[in-house]
Amino acid sequence: MAKMIPESPSPRTLGEKELLNFLERSLDDLWTIYYEPMIGGRQPDFILFHPYQGILVLEVKDYSRETIKEINPDFWEIKVDTKTISVKSPIKQVIAYRNALIDLLSMEKDLIETSGRHKGKPKSVTKHLYNGRKPLIR
Repeated sequence: MAKMIPESPSPRTLGEKELLNFLERSLDDLWTIYYEPMIGGRQPDFILFHPYQGILVLEVKDYSRETIKEINPDFWEIKVDTKTISVKSPIKQVIAYRNALIDLLSMEKDLIETSGRHKGKPKSVTKHLYNGRKPLIR
């Protein structure tokens, strides 16, 4: 079973709770799951770390097709109760989290590629978007 940090998190949404339960059931003990870590002033829902697979940044949205009214590269229009509001694109959100994580990891010389086309960059950083039920992006 994966190691959880904090040890007993309290997910804020149903989607986060369902994903957390899935991750706990599915990942082996080489994985570490960070719930809402603070990274460079930003707070993604989950960061998963595996010593051989790398890092995965997860941002959970409990949106449904009926909730999402408009999608553009920077902002999404979503229906909340009886009104429509504009929120930052979850894709932009996860990219910002990834970039903050890259900046943080870039401070550690042992985590930086020393040769090849990725020389000077962190060894493993990945992004993903998940809405609690199925991927929003395939």
